[in-house]
Amino acid sequence: MISEDVYDRYLEALLRGDSCTCLKIIDGLLDEQVRPIVMYVDLLQRSLYRIGELWEHNRVSVATEHLATTITERTLAAIYPTLSWPENGASR
Repeated sequence: MISEDVYDRYLEALLRGDSCTCLKIIDGLLDEQVRPIVMYVDLLQRSLYRIGELWEHNRVSVATEHLATTITERTLAAIYPTLSWPENGASR
């Protein structure tokens, strides 16, 4: 589970376009061995849904929404190497 404090810090950094802080938060969660699916659902997905709501209500620009998406893609790239894959050549 992602704490509200971590979620709030991540969302604020995302809204500022602060990719360095977003990646530091992800790195901290990886160090704490938070499962990737938890980071994806409880942090990344939730944050993007919130930004979508803000955009829908004209509280953020489309540029802010696009930047948040780009930063989130970068954070997903940071999480990717931590995923484990079957070694028998099975489909991913």
